[in-house]
Amino acid sequence: DGMHNAVHGSEDAAAAATEQAFFFPQVPLAEQPPKEFLLSTVVPGLTEALAALAAARPAEPHTWLADWLAESCPRPRPSTYEAPVASGATLVAQRLVGATTLQTSNTDLQPNGLELDGAVAYWNFRKAYGGAPIFGIGQALQAGLRHVLGFLRTRLGYERVVIYNVGEAPFVFVGEHPVWHVSSQAGALDCRVDAHTLNLMEMKMREELEAEAGTNNGQLSIHHPTLPDSPTRLHRIREEPVVTPEEVANGLAAELGTMHARVPLPPIGCPDVEPASLDGLLQEFLPRIDQSTAFLVVCPGGDDRTTFAMVCLTIAYVIKYGIALDTPASFDPEQRDYSRGEFEVVLRLVAQLPRGLAIKQQVDRAIDECAGLVNVRTSVLQAKQQAEIEGADQVACLQRALQYLSRYYWLLLFGAYLAEQLPLGFESTFHIWIRENWNLAGGLRHLDLH
Repeated sequence: DGMHNAVHGSEDAAAAATEQAFFFPQVPLAEQPPKEFLLSTVVPGLTEALAALAAARPAEPHTWLADWLAESCPRPRPSTYEAPVASGATLVAQRLVGATTLQTSNTDLQPNGLELDGAVAYWNFRKAYGGAPIFGIGQALQAGLRHVLGFLRTRLGYERVVIYNVGEAPFVFVGEHPVWHVSSQAGALDCRVDAHTLNLMEMKMREELEAEAGTNNGQLSIHHPTLPDSPTRLHRIREEPVVTPEEVANGLAAELGTMHARVPLPPIGCPDVEPASLDGLLQEFLPRIDQSTAFLVVCPGGDDRTTFAMVCLTIAYVIKYGIALDTPASFDPEQRDYSRGEFEVVLRLVAQLPRGLAIKQQVDRAIDECAGLVNVRTSVLQAKQQAEIEGADQVACLQRALQYLSRYYWLLLFGAYLAEQLPLGFESTFHIWIRENWNLAGGLRHLDLH
């Protein structure tokens, strides 16, 4: 009839699957021609590996390349998550009854409170104290998140908002409330889960909860905390929609024009920070860093991980804009100030870095500007001092001090990377820079509180 399809829409999901299989057949690897086989399996990781090898120039290139490929080469990305996520688990809502939002010295930077059914709808909302447009918040109710986003745009005048979700545990929204299962809240999951896997786990979790509601007359049993660290109260939720964080993010993007990035960071207590995660923070931050864009960092409680990510972004902001420091960088070896992180392992690293004292001062400034809830640096000394209190769990306190010291060490490395690479237009990722400067990162294996 002379008409041609510009866009084709399948009649339903089953028809779409059939048509996709016809137009884009999946040929088993063993049956692919040599070129297609190499392009789909080896080339994606090999190109990056060879670039990193050329930059590192190691003494044993074959061994170095084998190690790089074993640790870093891309793996096939699954399209579904097969293992159970929340089936049969206790579900807990992030809902703080009687809690208040975090108070700041500047009330102009706090929106009016918002409550739903006697519970605050958001918590631990704060801004970095300096000029950086960087904010933090706990994983709020949907209405609370919209309330804060509206405040950032209408009251504070930001044209755009980029939201970073840095939690590492899968969750879904049941109605207004973000809901986790107990094992994920307790840190039983892999601390190194990536954003793609989290999205798949959350889709699986939604399916499981919908199936559970279908066998319980449309009801879900969800425990709601009455106060932080207090016993929970069981609620039976009926006919509430279950949606994933990605679906909520897509709705906010369509409604408010927000941008979203999922950058899982390990909580305090996990072995280490993934350099690639910090690359993920920069990927959304650097192209948009200006005074018209606000950056909002979110994790379940809005505390440790949110603060760590806020500090990383503030370091990048301070270095990018060349913000002058109040006093020259200095250090008195006879009068060490441990509240300033002047432990031996830190000073050894600072001595190895070009302009090490200035980098430490920039990092310290960023930490202090984001210390509304947690000061990463002074927490090292505080945990060490708690270990000396009679009756304290010395092992737990010292372990926590070392965990904060590890975070502080990572921030210094990240500051050194930014100071070197930002003027060069980022010729190297932080992930590769750490490999090239393995001697600097080696101190992480020998942390102590001397």
